[in-house]
Amino acid sequence: GRTPGFIKSYGFHSVHGRVLPVALGVKLANPALQVIGVGGDGDGFAIGGGHIPHAINVGVGPTFPTWAGSVLPVDAPLLLVLEHASDLWEVCWSLLRIGYDLPKGWLAGGMYAWRTSGKEIAMLPQWTAHDLHRHLERDRDLVVLDVRQPHEWISGHIDKARHITGAQLLERAGEVPGGQPVAVVCSSGYRSSVAASVLAR
Repeated sequence: GRTPGFIKSYGFHSVHGRVLPVALGVKLANPALQVIGVGGDGDGFAIGGGHIPHAINVGVGPTFPTWAGSVLPVDAPLLLVLEHASDLWEVCWSLLRIGYDLPKGWLAGGMYAWRTSGKEIAMLPQWTAHDLHRHLERDRDLVVLDVRQPHEWISGHIDKARHITGAQLLERAGEVPGGQPVAVVCSSGYRSSVAASVLAR
């Protein structure tokens, strides 16, 4: 018979067209699996609207291979949460080209299916520059982490901010103070959303 399209009304499809025999609740209990939230091209705000806890956010587009290769675990099986199902093959080919295996599956129905199933949703608030200024005035413990490139940092940065480029974040994550709120900044929101999702894990 025809393979059903969902597991318990939602689920992960395999990239080969079969339903992946993994319920979402099992994924959350299995730290070996890594969920990737894939927003639109240059979309750093998709994760701010709600995402699966511990997912890493990497927007699809020309910089996807660079950022995926910088922040995704090398040997972890990958599961995709796509903003647009039409991006599936572009994302898969990009991962193959930089040495990753094909993802184990992708979330049928995307975040809409996750939300309507009543599963837990994590949030990463998005602030404007004015919002950040107000928070810095009120909260002396707030750490500002600038993940831009060195030449951008040299051209100007927020006073007392810490500088770790996005590509260095995995190896230098221990330099980010624990137990304090952290605001991650870049020039557009894309890199800071990637970095914030890595730190939130």
